[in-house]
Amino acid sequence: MGYKDAEKRKEYSRKYYAKNKEKRKEYDRKWRKENPEKRRKYAKEWSNKNPEKRRKISREWLTKLRKEALDKLGGECINCGETRPYVLQIDHVIEFRIRDKKRSDQDRGYMLHLHIVNDTLDENEELQVLCANCHLEKTNLKGPWKPPWD
Repeated sequence: MGYKDAEKRKEYSRKYYAKNKEKRKEYDRKWRKENPEKRRKYAKEWSNKNPEKRRKISREWLTKLRKEALDKLGGECINCGETRPYVLQIDHVIEFRIRDKKRSDQDRGYMLHLHIVNDTLDENEELQVLCANCHLEKTNLKGPWKPPWD
């Protein structure tokens, strides 16, 4: 039974989706799995048509992911106790250049946060939370590089 009036059709669709939420989720999941190329195409088209919405969604997702990762590692600077999330940073206890490990994309940015949240880090990864000041001090003043004024 179709509605000729667009508003009535939208209202019916809203009610149907609300009533059959789990059924629709399962259908959508199955469709995405069976049609990966179409899904990528639609996602790309939507992204190109809605750049502001895409940026907003990405920003919100990354902020949430970063907060979860920081919380999982203690949520405060281990050196001074700073808790403001915008100044906290995740630090590798053993520096890359010291442990002679080649740095890859999976060790940086949101991938590192994903590994922390999903508990998929290597066993030898030792991470800690430091505020920006303590991180700078650890990296530059206590590491292999010494400032020229010392």
